[in-house]
Order: sequence, then structure tokens, then C-alpha cells
Amino acid sequence: MNFDVKPCVNITEPCRLTLEARTENIVNVPTNYKGLGLLDKTELSPGIYLSASLTRGENGACVTSIINSNEQDQTVVLPQVDLQNLDEGEGSLTLTLSAVVNSECRLTSLHKLLKMHHLNGEERASIVKICEEYND
Repeated sequence: MNFDVKPCVNITEPCRLTLEARTENIVNVPTNYKGLGLLDKTELSPGIYLSASLTRGENGACVTSIINSNEQDQTVVLPQVDLQNLDEGEGSLTLTLSAVVNSECRLTSLHKLLKMHHLNGEERASIVKICEEYND
């Protein structure tokens, strides 16, 4: 993972960023939004994705990650993004966090997909126990 050390804010020319092949980079993206907000996943060009994130707009920028899934290095212009309003109140944040907590965990969904007919009883019990402990 690469970290963009030069924020692309408060400049008159568009910010160009060269992304190495198959990398994820943490970047400061220009925005006019101030405060906590949600950024939607966006495909900037084929194979270049701005990640969906919960971020804060401050000083004309917000932090998120950008992914280059291509086999070649790519140069992109970072767009000015709009964040979806998210009240900074405790209730809104609690709702967001509880939605994440109540979503089905990855281990449970993998457990449902496992074909366990080839396992012996001890192995099956061990997998079920791990899933139950993880969900507690």
C-alpha cells in the first residue's frame, strides 16, 4: 500500500497521480464538503477505482484509497468528490456501526459454503466451535 504524501488541494491545476500496476494508494481527494460523510465507490477509468469509505472533509480534502487493478502503471486526474451527508450525532454513528456489527460475518458465510461431508466428526465439531466463538 502506498501513501500519497502530497495533498492535491487548493491548487488551480488538476492533480495528476501515477499509480503503479496492481496497487492501492491512500490519497487526499479534493472536496468542498466539510465534516463526516460517506464516499461512494467510483470507477474513474477502466480498472481504476476510488474506494467507498467513511471519511471526513477537512481543509478542502478527504482521505480515501484508490486502486489500480490494471497490469500497467496508470496516470489519473483526481476528481473533486461529493460526500453524502452523515450527521456527526451519536445516533447516526451508532446506526452505522450497528449495521456493520449486525451484518453476517465472513467466517459464518464461509461456514455455510463449506462442504464438510469429507470431514470426520471431530473436524466438523472444531469448525462449528470456531464459528460460534467468532460470532460471540
